[in-house]
Amino acid sequence: MKQINMESVSKLTGRLSESGRRFPMTFLFVVAFTITMMVCNHLDLFSDMGKTTFFFIFYLPSAALLALALHLWTEEMNSSKRRITIQAELHALWLVSSLYFASCFPLNLSQTLSCTASITLMGVAVFALPFLKRGNDLPSVNFMLKMMWAAVLAFIISMALCLATELLLQSLHYLFNVYVSDKATFDIIYLAFCLLAPVLLLILIPKRENKFDSRDWLQNKFTGGVVHWLFIPLLSAYLITLYIYAFKILFSLQLPTGWVSWLVSALMIIMVVIVTLLYPAQISSDGKRFDRAVLRYLSLLVLPLLVLMSIGIGRRLSDYGITISRLYLLVFNVWCYAVCIILYVIKSRRVIWIPVSFGVIFLLISVGPMNITSVTKKTLLKEVKALTDKVGVKTYPITKKDYATLMMNADSVTIKKIDDKLEYLRRMFDKESTAGIVSKYADVGDVYCETIMATRTRVLDDCNMLLTIPEKLPSGYSRFMPILDDDVHFKKKEGDYILFEVTYSKEKKEVFKLSIPEMRRVDYAEKPQTLFVENADARLYIQDFSYNDNANNLFSLTGILFLKE
Repeated sequence: MKQINMESVSKLTGRLSESGRRFPMTFLFVVAFTITMMVCNHLDLFSDMGKTTFFFIFYLPSAALLALALHLWTEEMNSSKRRITIQAELHALWLVSSLYFASCFPLNLSQTLSCTASITLMGVAVFALPFLKRGNDLPSVNFMLKMMWAAVLAFIISMALCLATELLLQSLHYLFNVYVSDKATFDIIYLAFCLLAPVLLLILIPKRENKFDSRDWLQNKFTGGVVHWLFIPLLSAYLITLYIYAFKILFSLQLPTGWVSWLVSALMIIMVVIVTLLYPAQISSDGKRFDRAVLRYLSLLVLPLLVLMSIGIGRRLSDYGITISRLYLLVFNVWCYAVCIILYVIKSRRVIWIPVSFGVIFLLISVGPMNITSVTKKTLLKEVKALTDKVGVKTYPITKKDYATLMMNADSVTIKKIDDKLEYLRRMFDKESTAGIVSKYADVGDVYCETIMATRTRVLDDCNMLLTIPEKLPSGYSRFMPILDDDVHFKKKEGDYILFEVTYSKEKKEVFKLSIPEMRRVDYAEKPQTLFVENADARLYIQDFSYNDNANNLFSLTGILFLKE
């Protein structure tokens, strides 16, 4: 037993050493990333992440993935100079790109999508680059399936060891009253999933002749059963459902709903999986007739349903205008047409180009000055400008007060369009993105707009303004406490004043008078203001408020109450 154990340890050490020599850069980045995560954990750098911290957390794992793809691609090259040149140039390019992304941290939506697209293409390159010169895609798909199985196995082993170690540490507390800090718990998680799992995956990556294995995986009963008795019935259910829906809207002369786009997208993904898994039937001379028929005609069955998706996207664009997600979905729809047509033309003789083309297109429409995000932003700003010009706006940016007046005087359809587009721009980007059209302090959003359209009155509301409050006790006051909406009770309106009561304990109350003109001044202000009311015993600094005298004197506020006693 001892000899067997020693042989096992020696074999594992040998495979680890061999993988380290095969993927030196990948190992280096994985170890560096693990150390970085542990250092950030102990120095509490995650809570207030800066540009430097983000750079290491983003660059190291992505560089490890890039190194893996490049090692797998270049390890078969005879020229060591060429291998080194390719790896050095692409690593330098990614280092510069990562430094740029880090300098922009926190990333905006466009930069986030650029990062995602770049890493997606790196992942696709792992399965595509090493097999570019192969006559068919059997080695590539075989390698992909083995990598997926290796990743699952590495994850299960790392999860099991992580849970077992965590249980042991918890036992120290219950058995010996020894407390283990949360930082140690996170260290174990980082060691398991940032170090152990990637290392196990690297050890399990096929090499030499196994890397270019051309075996027919359909000969495996489990794989064949999954394809024929799981994926194909699932695909059939999608096809039947969508074709029934297509005939329904055709005979009822209706347009498809936007939801159909998601069903067709799912159908397309399932189709690509089936075509990939049935691929050996097209290459092998003894492939099943049913499998060959599926590979030949499946894309033609899916193609008409893409029209449903196109109409659904067109309806969404027509009814609600463009958004980032709708433009991405539109490009995906066009890509789906191309995939179905090309698969039929080439008789499904190659399949690896499908994920490669997806990764390349995703990168092209996400990176650069004319990416989908920037196009959407420019288009929406242009549309808002045209709408505001149409209703008579002459001066830009529109002030907070003028925007409120515009909301009350313009027609409801135009109000809704302007407010929806501005709210989307602010939500997807920031308030500065609309600063050229409307003040960043202006109240924008569905709830505010709908209130205006319903009452045609100005609601005093500073929710988009941060009212300033003292950072320490004012002179003469001994304590303070927060005041919530439930603590405030409207009593009555006296001329230009609101009389209200604040309850801060079971039997203690304070009564204040708040000037409506002062509320209006603060609400229209373009910069943060200070607003407070006081009586002989207390002072209330208001953080936010809302008042509508046309809706039964609807009044609410929150703030900080300072007391003298």
